[in-house]
Amino acid sequence: MAKCLQAPLLQDITVNGVQPARFLSEAHYRQELAKYRRYDPSNWWDTLHLHASSFLLKPWLMLISFTIFLTKLCKDWNPELLPMVSLNPMVHTVMGSALSFIIVFRTNAAYSRWWEGRLLWGQVSNNIRSIACRAKPMMKSKADFETLISQLVSFAVILKNFVRNEPTRVEELGQLLQPHSLARYSKSANPPLEVMAACSVTVREGIKTDGRDAYMANASFQTLTSALDVMAQAVGGMERIKNTPTPYGYIATLRTFILLWLSTMPFTLIGPFGWVAPAAIALLSFLFLNLETMAMEIEQPFGDDRDDLPIEAYLLNIESACLDAIKQ
Repeated sequence: MAKCLQAPLLQDITVNGVQPARFLSEAHYRQELAKYRRYDPSNWWDTLHLHASSFLLKPWLMLISFTIFLTKLCKDWNPELLPMVSLNPMVHTVMGSALSFIIVFRTNAAYSRWWEGRLLWGQVSNNIRSIACRAKPMMKSKADFETLISQLVSFAVILKNFVRNEPTRVEELGQLLQPHSLARYSKSANPPLEVMAACSVTVREGIKTDGRDAYMANASFQTLTSALDVMAQAVGGMERIKNTPTPYGYIATLRTFILLWLSTMPFTLIGPFGWVAPAAIALLSFLFLNLETMAMEIEQPFGDDRDDLPIEAYLLNIESACLDAIKQ
């Protein structure tokens, strides 16, 4: 690993002496960021949005169709069956209360996973910026410092793609990151930790140890490696979220309970309300199924769904801090 890091991974900070070089392709990252939902919390209209995903649409249409068929059967075709669809709603009221508690727990658990993912990315971002701001006077040469900065940005890019199970694409890289370097890291079973190993080598070999700096070498090394250790632990936390889905038994029980509750509700509504029942079922089923859809989307926060973490924005902020550190 040390041999392949003799030459700095960074090129000159300007391209052709005019345009500032970038680690990342801003056009690519801005295009990716457009996928995510942005809104103004103070604006009601920004937050009023109805969307029927493919996951929600099939059970929703089945429940509505079943209710319409049952209403037509009992109201028009065979009125003798009306007592069958005029049951006492007390049982459904009790079941609905229990179902509400389960759904609240489900959505809270999903949001906890989303928020933990955000905290872990915050740790990565904060530690990269801390190293970028503090490492320059600790390193022997500008080349060593630039190599370390390049590796830190490489780590962030590779970590994004690692938690998404995607390869690192050339089109997302700017002039300062070499695709072959990232491809070398990507051959590892855990590419982010491979980059961490490269950073450790750079820190160990690049720390100033001559003259008066010898007294500070150990403290400088401890400062930088402690930040790298926090980033390595963040990788483990992201792997835990990525590889540990919500238990199957809990999800299966909840979804069965929801569908059973919604599919038996027409037997309490059609008798007293007639053709209002299909509209009521459509509204109730949309609300309950949409809660499960929302929980399913945010429980894996590292994807590119509209409500997942906008990791591209975090990487642009990291790049900005690293470029500032180099230009100073």
